[in-house]
Amino acid sequence: MRRGSPPLPLRVAAPALVALAFLSACSEPTGTGPAWNDQLPLAFAHGDFTESEGIYRLPYADDRAVVVTRDHHDHTPPNRIDMAGVEEGYEIVAAASGTIRAIVDRHGNSPGAGDGLSADGSQSQDDALEHSCTDDETVIGSCSDYNNYVWIEHPNGEWTKYSHFGTGTVTDLEWEVGDWVEAGDTLGLEGDVGAASGRHLHYEVGVPADAEDETPFTELGGFMVPNFGVNVVPRTCLNGDITGDLLYVTEAEYTAAACDHEPPTADAGGPYEVNEGTPSMLDGSGSVDPEGLPLTFAWAPEENFEDASLEQPMFVAADNAVVDVTLNVYDQVEALGDEAETQVTVLNVPPTVEIDENQVTSILEG
Repeated sequence: MRRGSPPLPLRVAAPALVALAFLSACSEPTGTGPAWNDQLPLAFAHGDFTESEGIYRLPYADDRAVVVTRDHHDHTPPNRIDMAGVEEGYEIVAAASGTIRAIVDRHGNSPGAGDGLSADGSQSQDDALEHSCTDDETVIGSCSDYNNYVWIEHPNGEWTKYSHFGTGTVTDLEWEVGDWVEAGDTLGLEGDVGAASGRHLHYEVGVPADAEDETPFTELGGFMVPNFGVNVVPRTCLNGDITGDLLYVTEAEYTAAACDHEPPTADAGGPYEVNEGTPSMLDGSGSVDPEGLPLTFAWAPEENFEDASLEQPMFVAADNAVVDVTLNVYDQVEALGDEAETQVTVLNVPPTVEIDENQVTSILEG
């Protein structure tokens, strides 16, 4: 398990996602989904939807039997998934590698101790009322305010949300906001806290409107409300297969497993020589994904690049130096990654003198 900062900055220009929890009262965005996805939106009774660009593992521990209770057609609002382990207490895992952006697991009183407070912290409340809450008159505020949840940002700009964790089961594993998680790392235990009609996992995928925003959701319930973006329907390697049907189906039973694929190989090219002050292109096109799927690129130090997310970015340095450069690449299946290093030698440029007809002298260097 790897914790701490992500290997490289993961900011990817991409539009938005809306993430609303189980039985949420928030309104649903309209439209056919983000233009960044090349796939045509698919039309069903509940309206058009767009599939995720990434392919994710089923978010339960390996070999666990899981039943989908509501797929993207049946869920209210649509395009989210409800699923449950056949037995109680199943471990919920990260569906892909990424950075944890939110953790809330203080609500409820099982299996850990709750905080004894209302969701907004303003009043005392019996934590037992926060389990399988379906009546807003039962609790202070709304049932959905009490959802225990985790948000993870993935390298491709898509985010995943996991709701209804058992009380304290995420923080008991010492996860913190900002930690990097690998696909398959255990996040916590399946529960029934918040707006949940019994024990299950509410799961969704989407992309924030602002790729630079690390908290594009409400603190209470963890909702990416409509002005933050749109949900996308998760493509998943069901039973580990990345080549078959990739969408969850209501009442289907699946066995959780890592996706059956190989990680990418990073190639940063070089070593390079560039002139100080002059943008020069570096080349990561030698990087390979075994399945031929698109890669996400992240170069560092980010400040030396005009756009560190490009396959062939422009490198800029203001003074002569030798700069160590790292390229991380991530695939679209579980966001598996690989790293390559190279060096860029920034050459000193001799100054030049320019004298115009008015005898004004300019001395230029680099």
